[in-house]
Amino acid sequence: MANLTVNRILRVLFGSSLIVVTMAVGSAPLGGFSILPLIAIPIILSGIYGENPVGELTEKSLNALKTRVSQWVDKLFKRGAMTTQIRFH
Repeated sequence: MANLTVNRILRVLFGSSLIVVTMAVGSAPLGGFSILPLIAIPIILSGIYGENPVGELTEKSLNALKTRVSQWVDKLFKRGAMTTQIRFH
């Protein structure tokens, strides 16, 4: 439970630091720094509400992708094992 609380606090602090960095740039043109608050907002909201919808979406798709890749590798090595058993005379 404490690990979850620490994770949420760190998300809020990290998102806030992105906004502070953008504000510290000064009067110069922001350029690439202008995207930092756009990245920070979902991070802060996920820390406040305790839900991470982006992480949940990517976790499901990554688990499905890992399963497919491991099945493909298993098939690949099983086929390779059969071809290596051929004897050369």
